[in-house]
Amino acid sequence: MIFNEIMTKYWSNDIDKQSIQNLYQNSVNSSDLTLNLNIAFSNKDKSSLENCFFVAYTLNLFSIENEDIISKLILENWHKEHEDIAGLFQRKFNKNKKNIQILLQAINNIPEYLQVDDFKYPYIRKLIYAIGAQPEKDNIKTLLMLAKSEDEQVAKLALHQIEKRKQLGRWENK
Repeated sequence: MIFNEIMTKYWSNDIDKQSIQNLYQNSVNSSDLTLNLNIAFSNKDKSSLENCFFVAYTLNLFSIENEDIISKLILENWHKEHEDIAGLFQRKFNKNKKNIQILLQAINNIPEYLQVDDFKYPYIRKLIYAIGAQPEKDNIKTLLMLAKSEDEQVAKLALHQIEKRKQLGRWENK
């Protein structure tokens, strides 16, 4: 896997981040990322997944082509990339209303390493922000539903996102 090879060179100090950009920008693409993410997923290989994310961020490789595998990864509990994935749903994968159901599943399936409140609620906040970034009307219905959650923190976070959307003028006409 090319991503593991790149990171082996990086960790042995043979190349730095700038060198990764210079050497691989035109030879590694989003399709390579999808392939490597799928291999890491199939093998439940944490290290390879971390390598994929590092190189993908360095080379700006995340694209709509990766959305399906990323949607699967956020619901898996064998890795520690959940917060990065939540951020991708907010910034990159925010044009598909089906993502809302995936993000709701993620809220209900918090990985063990994020179960402590100090980590859990910042992660849930990222998921709720990602829901807010999804297509209008569907995101609004979901935020309203979350605002009625029995979990006071979830309700508070959803209400905050609703208020933020109102301030940005993204609420009244929906």
